[in-house]
Amino acid sequence: MPRGSQLGELINAFREETGHANSRSLGKNELPGVISLLRRTYRRLHADFSWPHLVIQRDKTLVAGGRYYSFPADIDFTRLTKRVKILEQGHTYWRNLDYGIGIEQYNIVASDEDAREDFPYFWDQYEDNQFEVWPIPASNGHTMRFEGISKPQPLIAENEIVDLDDDLIVLYAAAEQLARDGARDAEIKLALAKQHYNRLKGNSQNDSGNISMRAGTDRGPIYTGIQIPYAIRGR
Repeated sequence: MPRGSQLGELINAFREETGHANSRSLGKNELPGVISLLRRTYRRLHADFSWPHLVIQRDKTLVAGGRYYSFPADIDFTRLTKRVKILEQGHTYWRNLDYGIGIEQYNIVASDEDAREDFPYFWDQYEDNQFEVWPIPASNGHTMRFEGISKPQPLIAENEIVDLDDDLIVLYAAAEQLARDGARDAEIKLALAKQHYNRLKGNSQNDSGNISMRAGTDRGPIYTGIQIPYAIRGR
């Protein structure tokens, strides 16, 4: 099966691969367990590799006086794949934003005192799912652009679209179920899953590295390696 099938189609394919009842009436009791297994397998495969077709771009508009912002809802902020860019309000030229805000920056423009300038050109992760910009913007309308891997689909409703290869999910899930059942073909199914995974991965190698972001709010000495002069804006 290709990408873009519904969860219900994966359920039927899983039952066929495992020899479980394909009838809704016969398989009703096992349905929650099947969905749970498919959902967990999907999340694992989603996280296991930076699939190029899952790369998305999302913009965030900054506001005057705004220091902290939430990441765009559908992008996985732990798997950003490109440098973050900024478009200054009223301009058409995108610039790269450097990652990492530390004492060198705060000693120049004191964010804790609500000092503001246009435009930001450093950013950093803040707490769990937010980010900070520096300097705090003095005006509205600057746009930050993130590029990264989309978050996995929740896969709750059976008409929900799955964004990974259907066979890959079904084969791995079926191999696990057959192993639980003690079936003799469990290893064969797992070998097929691995073979299919390696083929897909080999056909879609992504050469873009992820940004390694630090968690927490401490802006102490660990940030003291920044060598980029504040005056340099042309990137």
